[in-house]
Amino acid sequence: MSNVTVFQQDLPDFLKNTEVDELTKALAGGTQNRRISIRGGRFRLVINGEEVSKTDKPELDVVVAAGRKENSRIFYAKAYNPKDITPPDCWSDDGVTPHSKAENRQADTCANCPQNIAGSGSNGTRACRYQKRLAVVLANDPTNGLFQLTLPSQSIFAKGDMDSMGFDQYAKYIAGNGKNINMVVTRMSFDGDSDVPVLKFRAVGYVNREQYDAAIEGGNSPEAQRMLSSTVAQIDKVKALPKAEAKPAAKPAAKPVVEEIEEPVKRPSKKAEAEPEKKRDLTAVLDAWGDDN
Repeated sequence: MSNVTVFQQDLPDFLKNTEVDELTKALAGGTQNRRISIRGGRFRLVINGEEVSKTDKPELDVVVAAGRKENSRIFYAKAYNPKDITPPDCWSDDGVTPHSKAENRQADTCANCPQNIAGSGSNGTRACRYQKRLAVVLANDPTNGLFQLTLPSQSIFAKGDMDSMGFDQYAKYIAGNGKNINMVVTRMSFDGDSDVPVLKFRAVGYVNREQYDAAIEGGNSPEAQRMLSSTVAQIDKVKALPKAEAKPAAKPAAKPVVEEIEEPVKRPSKKAEAEPEKKRDLTAVLDAWGDDN
């Protein structure tokens, strides 16, 4: 029997109310950080930074369990490189003030940031981009836990008809009908006319009891709050590259030690005091030479 076949069977009654215990979590590598990626215009499930599945279907049904009220902001100094994923240089959870952990904050406030000016990015855009963070459950597997979903700006602010709305328009539409967003199944689909991944949203029906309970429980959990206050890089546990160690400054050359020479002092003559040298007897000198010969 294969692994797939095992998990397609009905769970015995005595196991239906159990949850993943601490032992299984520890053996599986601790907390599982889950998110939905829309890279390349495909829905991908990513756990702990590794893609575990993807679908060719252009649609995915979810139930929104929680969402950050404010739009977040994020800035990368370098162009995106899928082979070299790095944390953002600067980001803001609330779109007002850069995060204290950002290693390369661009300004004290987002309003005064040079990266928040039109034209600071490519093609006249802003280099610092808006994002919307959500926590969702999969409509077809609501008890499988929460997934972080980070929407790019075009998916937030896009306008469309009732079957194809940007998220802000969609949320206002739900509220305008007197309903909560966790009461409906939300269908996300890719905009086929966009060159980059852009999501559109619409409601496809009310949730069932299992979906609703999972959304309520998940939305009130610490895990949801962590997802709403974390960047994608933090969810994937992407680490910044170590900074190059600064070379120690060269020590200044030692100054040559110049010995201080005292000014010569003229000493009194000792000729008067010195005893005159006795003259050697010439005969004795001649006798000494004679001995050498």
